[in-house]
Amino acid sequence: MKRTAIALAAFAFLIRIAAIAVTGFDRVEFGDARDYIDTAASICESGTYPSQGNLPFFRAPGLPFFIALTTACHPHNVALLKIALALVDSLTVALIALLSFSVFRSPRAAILAGIAAALYPLFLVSITDVRSEPLFMFFMTLSLYGLATRRGAMSGAALALAALTRPVALIFVPLFLIPRMRRIAFLIAFLVVLTPWTLRNYVRYGEFILVNDASGYSLWRGTHPEIARIYSIRDRDEFRRASIEFEQRFTAPMMQRINASTTSPRARSAAWRHSALANVNAHRGLEWRFALKKAWLYWRPWLNLQEYSSSIVLASAVLLIALYALGFAGIPRSMLMWVVSYFVLGWLAHIPHQVVMRFRYPLTDPLLLIAATRLIAGRFRTSALPPRDQTEPGEIPKTTPGVP
Repeated sequence: MKRTAIALAAFAFLIRIAAIAVTGFDRVEFGDARDYIDTAASICESGTYPSQGNLPFFRAPGLPFFIALTTACHPHNVALLKIALALVDSLTVALIALLSFSVFRSPRAAILAGIAAALYPLFLVSITDVRSEPLFMFFMTLSLYGLATRRGAMSGAALALAALTRPVALIFVPLFLIPRMRRIAFLIAFLVVLTPWTLRNYVRYGEFILVNDASGYSLWRGTHPEIARIYSIRDRDEFRRASIEFEQRFTAPMMQRINASTTSPRARSAAWRHSALANVNAHRGLEWRFALKKAWLYWRPWLNLQEYSSSIVLASAVLLIALYALGFAGIPRSMLMWVVSYFVLGWLAHIPHQVVMRFRYPLTDPLLLIAATRLIAGRFRTSALPPRDQTEPGEIPKTTPGVP
């Protein structure tokens, strides 16, 4: 299966390079991209990590250090960076195939999962710009693979790297300790990888900050009444104008006030959080409705009409509705409790903040693709799973020793 996985990764890499070529090797349009690149440039040029970027927090270190490493400290070489992200995403395709095989023991299902992941449009779009999704999804999928194969150290280290890329991964630590595997190895590896950065933050700021200080600002933005209004705009041009005006009318003045009155990252984040809670208390009815709307938007099975044409939205609806239907139907009963818990944790963690599809799919879609292609392959064998009395509720089934 390893050779097949390598072939799938090569196939995926060619497709991703083609996608980058079509959209432009040097094109950078994603709003956070320049901040990631500038943070990497600071690492390379001065050996320092910025305490604040273009938004009022310092970035999680995963992607900036990846940029510095893969471009050999030439972070503005966007073409090279995109190729590196394409390679990482191609390795995720291989991991998806290996994870499918380790759980279901079906070469056909594993190959179908790899092909589906290689061609999956949301994955392809993510590597045509500079985003954290490909790197985060790689680490999360690697952690899931380590969990499925009872490689505790691999799973723990990968989950820590995912958290250093997007701190939301921290919420999954208790869930990853439920299945029977090498829990001590998992925890040790997780702490070995995460702790140096946390210690760095303590030495630098004199404060205990696990990854970064973005949570307060993220909560403020995700609960702001004006953001709730912007989410209801249907006209695409008006949506863009309103989004730009929000930064000018609300974000920039608030940044000036908070930066002038705080002296540390934790105090800064606390000030944003205090303002967010004040908004929530002042507009409770609106906030409840907005929270319910965001709960729906997290799972909404089509792209945003505010950003994409109706034809693209329709195509995405056909694809995602099919993926949801086949994916949820294809989850084995022995794993249903764990997988649903994994999905729900990620869902609930995002609802207080701004919700967009790119926050969901790195967590959910690799597993949904695996389950959907398992159902399509029709090769699932109950006998390949451990006996019921050897599997804890919700546990990912144990694999045969020596099989990747």
